[in-house]
Amino acid sequence: MQTLPNPNPTVITQPPRRTLRDSLIEAEKLRYPVLIQTAGGRQHTGLLTEVGVDFAAVQTSSRLIYVSLFYIESAQPR
Repeated sequence: MQTLPNPNPTVITQPPRRTLRDSLIEAEKLRYPVLIQTAGGRQHTGLLTEVGVDFAAVQTSSRLIYVSLFYIESAQPR
């Protein structure tokens, strides 16, 4: 007995996983102030002015800081 393939297979797909970069891009678009904690223990609070492929630019009250996404441990709305 031969089994024929199902012409209408059920495909279960997972939604794409949300990345840190996705969250930062959303915060940049919405102009939310954020608190970024880095692997070195530093904290930067301010507005995200740019999110690139591997960095985020944060405008603090005193200066513009570029942080590598690799070193960001967490980002929270402020």
